[in-house]
Amino acid sequence: MEFNQDKHIGMTMKEAAVYLRVSISTVKRLIKAGKIPFFKVGGKTLHDKAEVDSYVKRLRSNIELEGIYEDKNELSKPVWSDKNGSGGKGHGQSL
Repeated sequence: MEFNQDKHIGMTMKEAAVYLRVSISTVKRLIKAGKIPFFKVGGKTLHDKAEVDSYVKRLRSNIELEGIYEDKNELSKPVWSDKNGSGGKGHGQSL
């Protein structure tokens, strides 16, 4: 399923879920949390693609701001964590 902005006034929840590559229940949680705006037309919940894109942009910005670094002044040392939470810092272990 593809979303074509030219043919629609908004994305359905299913289209938004496919677009974001998440489940419909995740889209519902994002709506409930106020993270993705919606509007209703004839009882159908719709999402503006630009607003969904804006959510993704904010999410990316927050991730970049939080960073994966232990010390903000030393950006060359990423912090890695193994499943046991023992750290494994700087040893190139993937999450």
